[in-house]
This record gives sequence, C-alpha cells and structure tokens, in this order.
Amino acid sequence: MRESLGMAKKLETDVIVVGAGLTGATLACGLAANGIQTVMVDRTAPEDSISPSFDGRASAIAYSSKVALDGIGLWPLVADKTEAIREIRVSDGPSLLFLHYDHADIGDDPLGYMIENRDMRSGLLALTKQTAGLDIIAPADITAMTRGNEGAEITLSDGRTVTGKLLVAADGRASMTRQAAGIDVTGWTYNQHAIVATIDHTVSHQGIAHERFLPSGPFAILPLKGGHRSSLVWTERKSLVGSFMALDDDAFLAEISERVGGFLGDVSLVGPRFQHPLGLQVAATLHR
Repeated sequence: MRESLGMAKKLETDVIVVGAGLTGATLACGLAANGIQTVMVDRTAPEDSISPSFDGRASAIAYSSKVALDGIGLWPLVADKTEAIREIRVSDGPSLLFLHYDHADIGDDPLGYMIENRDMRSGLLALTKQTAGLDIIAPADITAMTRGNEGAEITLSDGRTVTGKLLVAADGRASMTRQAAGIDVTGWTYNQHAIVATIDHTVSHQGIAHERFLPSGPFAILPLKGGHRSSLVWTERKSLVGSFMALDDDAFLAEISERVGGFLGDVSLVGPRFQHPLGLQVAATLHR
C-alpha cells in the first residue's frame, strides 16, 4: 500500500473495485498483477472477514478456476487448505443408485477443490498485501458516486475522493454501486434457506462430494481438508428453518445424522451453524 494513500484527499487510479469479498479481491489482485493500477474499497475491515464465525460457508473451485487463481499467485497461498474433489455422487433421497462423476474418467486432475471461505479470504488478504499496484481502503463507506465519459468518481465518508477509468460493482447481490448506476435486476426467492454447518466424522470422505435430493431440497455433503471433515449445505423450507436452527446441538446433530446416514461413521458438529436465504438474481446488463 502506498504511504500517501492515507493522507491524499484525491486519489486517481485505473480501476476502482467496490467490494473486497471473494470476487472483488480476486479481480483486484488479478488486475494489479497485470500492471493495472487498482484501488479496492470495502465497508468491512479485511481482517474481520477471516473470523471462524464470519459465515461458515465453503466454496467449490472448478479445476479451470484453480488454474486462473494459480495465475494470479493466489493458489500457492491456499493450496494446503484445499481438498480435492475426486468423485461426485448425485442421488434421489436415500436411494442406493446414484449418478457418478469420477475424475479418473477424464484425466489425472481432480474435478475441483473444496475450501472454506475464511481460508480463501485469508489467502486473498495475504495476496493483496504483497501485490504491487493495489491499494485498499477499508473500512470505508461510499457516500456518492458520479459517472462520466472519462470514468467514475466515488466520494468516501471521510471526504476523500477516488477517480478511475472503470468502476466495478463487486459489493454483493444488494449492490448499492449497481443501483447507483441504474442497472436493474430480475429475480425471485425460492422460499428456502440453506442451513450450513461443518461436521467431523470418523470415516474418511475419500474426496467424494455427495448431492442428495430430498423433498425439502438438495442436501450436500462436501469434503474438506484432512479427510474427516465435511461441509453440509442443507436446503430447507423457510417456514421450518427457524425451528431447526433453534434446536440444541444434540437434537440438531440427530437431524443431520438422519440425513447424512451412517457411511461417514460417527458424526459431530464443528463450530456454529448458519442460515442463508436462497434466490435467483440476474442483472439486466453487465455494464453501463
């Protein structure tokens, strides 16, 4: 980070990225690594997003995305926190029959990788600090935004301004940046929530991801680093989510165990549980 960043009242750059989540931070690092001066702004301090209790989610990284992340220098920083997905099994409820995707059918490389979001954010935080040409302003709130033929300018709550040739809205599905640009979205909610939790189990997952279609929605068992930890994504009707989230740990674990089955051996909860509403959203245009 440039020493003058904290003192300058008016900053100029090539690209302004609003939002320092997985998407925004990855893009910002990629741009700066290729010689494009970039300023990234976020309302949350980067260190706050790597707390174990931040949101509990994990992400599946396709093999092609792994290659791209390797290209910007991120993969070496997170590789030891990932678990290779070697097989995917998709089944209808408790059926013993399943669709089977095996990496060995297409080559030696895995189908993809699983990584906890906090570990990905931790790697991104380290990469942003060592990437020349990338400046971070966070925490900071944007109070105004103007666009013109020469680019865009944002005004921060402390009075500073940042101008750039391109402004990227990476500040989430409720993006204020997108709204300020007048870009409409189409979408709907599914009247379902995803309950997310992490479990330990005595039998190794062997790098196999399971997707089970239950009456309430998909139930995913996703392999995490080490062989004996998995991320669960349990889709449930909105009307029932509150009652499941209110269960004590023993009762909640019993509900999970019934859905997982016994193939992973004894199961225990790791950390808190989370819920996230599910919906679809598509922007009317990707640029303005």
